[in-house]
Amino acid sequence: MRAICAAVAAAWLAAVAGCNEAEGQRPSGDSAHARSGSGESAAAITIAKWFNNHTAAISITYDDWPDVNHPVDDFVLDMGLVLDFQMVTQGYADRVPDWVEHDLTELIPHVVPGASQSKFEDQRIKYNLALTARGFGFYGHGHWHVDHDVLTYAQAHDSFRLCFEVMQKLGLKPVAYAYPRGAGLEEETRRALSDAGFLAGRLSSPAGQSPYIVADAATTPEDWFLLPALTMEDYDFQQCGGCINNTEELLPFLDAAIEKTAWIIPVYHNIGRSTGWGPYGWEDFQGDVRAIAARDFWVAPMNDVVLYIREREKAVVEMAATERDGTTEQIRFALSDGLDNERFDQPLTLVFTPPSDWAGLPIHVTQDGRHVDWIFPAAGEAATFSVPPDEKPYIIKPKTGL
Repeated sequence: MRAICAAVAAAWLAAVAGCNEAEGQRPSGDSAHARSGSGESAAAITIAKWFNNHTAAISITYDDWPDVNHPVDDFVLDMGLVLDFQMVTQGYADRVPDWVEHDLTELIPHVVPGASQSKFEDQRIKYNLALTARGFGFYGHGHWHVDHDVLTYAQAHDSFRLCFEVMQKLGLKPVAYAYPRGAGLEEETRRALSDAGFLAGRLSSPAGQSPYIVADAATTPEDWFLLPALTMEDYDFQQCGGCINNTEELLPFLDAAIEKTAWIIPVYHNIGRSTGWGPYGWEDFQGDVRAIAARDFWVAPMNDVVLYIREREKAVVEMAATERDGTTEQIRFALSDGLDNERFDQPLTLVFTPPSDWAGLPIHVTQDGRHVDWIFPAAGEAATFSVPPDEKPYIIKPKTGL
C-alpha cells in the first residue's frame, strides 16, 4: 500500500511519500498515512492493518446451514463472537421450516413491524439481515454443491452467478465464496468465480500453501481466489493427519497467526455430530472458540475481511490542520480508496495521533456536522476510530473548556 503524507495547509495538499509511522503504533506493514504539523507536535493518521487495531484476523467458517439444533450458533453468540455460514442457494428453501421458530424468536428479536410472516422471502430476508446485524456472515458455496473443477467454464460460471443473484435476492451481499469440496484448483474455475462477481474464493484446506494470509508486511493475498483454509476434522473420520483434529492442535496456528499479524480461516463441518462429512467434536469446538476469544483476533466473516483488505490496499488519507495563535483548532481529513462505495462499505480503523496541544482532551469526530465518534487518547498516545472510505471530509476537533 502506498504511504501518503500531507503537510499543513488551508486546503488539501499534494501527497508525498516518506512519512514515519506514528510513535507507539503497532507495526502494520505499509499503510496509508497522513501527517499535519511538524516535529513532536504533529498530528498523524495511519490505517490499522486490522479492524479495531486487532493484532490478527480470523473467520470461523462453517460449511453448513445455521445450526438446526442451535447449540453452535447459540454458543458462539454467548461468547460474543460470530460465525460465517455457507450459502448453497439451490437447496436453501428446503431448510426454512426447521429454522423459522428459532430464528424469529431467538436470533431475530426485532422483527420488522407489519412484515408478512407467511412469505418465504420475508422470513429469509429478515433472518439473514438479523444475523448479519449481529455480525454473522454468509458466503457463497455454489448454486449446486458440486465439484466445479470438473465443469466447463460456462457451467461453473452459471452456478456461481446464480448463487450470487439468489444471495442478493435474500438480502445478502455476495463477496466471499468457498468452493464445494475445495474444488477451486483449476484456473478456469477461479476465473469463472471472479467473472461471476465474487471477490474471493476459499479452499477447504491449505492445498500446499501457508495458511497465514496477509502475514507480516504483506498487504494482499497471493491469490484472492485461492485462499487457504485450516481443515477442522475429527481424526477418526478419515485418519487425516494433515487436518486439525482438536483444540490442542489448533493452538499453535492461533499463536502463529498472532505472531505474524495474519488472517486465518478454519473451516468446520458437522460440529458435534457423529454423521455426515468431516464431523468435529463439540467439546473441541467449544475449546477452539474459547481459545480464539482469549487472543487479540478480529473475529469476522470472510466478507468483512476481504473488503477491509481490498479497501486498505487502495486507501489514501488526505489531511490538513487549521491553526490559530500557534494552536491547532481542528483537523480536516478525507479517506478514499477509489472503489464503489455501495459495495466497499467496510469501515477502516484509523490510528490517530493528536497534536501535542490536544493532550488530555476528549476529541470529537464529525462529518457534515453529524456525530461520528468520541475518542479519548491518553497523553502522548494514539487513539482509534473507524470510518468508511467514502471520500467525504471529516472534522476532528478537541472539546475544550471542560
